[in-house]
Amino acid sequence: MVTQTRNGMKQTPLKRRTPLNRGNVDGLKRTPLKSKSSRQIAVDEIWRGVRQQKILETGGYCEICGEFHGLKLIAHHKLRRSYNNHTIDNCAVVCRDCHDRIDADPTWAVKLGFKIKGY
Repeated sequence: MVTQTRNGMKQTPLKRRTPLNRGNVDGLKRTPLKSKSSRQIAVDEIWRGVRQQKILETGGYCEICGEFHGLKLIAHHKLRRSYNNHTIDNCAVVCRDCHDRIDADPTWAVKLGFKIKGY
């Protein structure tokens, strides 16, 4: 089937060489979520408790800029999470902007004590 465009040129519709793979009935392919181990669930619970306790200590204020953010603060590990050091001493609650700065400028974060050297 050939159609004509406004400028008088002929146009042939594009045809797929291979049909679309639609997956399941609603047309969406979903990757199944990896289930967490019981150990990981326990660690998450511990860290969630540490975060809540630290937010209560700071009163909902960012430890770097001092602005009030309430429960929207991010719990930042000073020492890597892989060391399983989920303690209040290893936690700093900071706002999103300050957390981004910690990640962007590690030497600055080390000077302030929000990252442990070698991180």
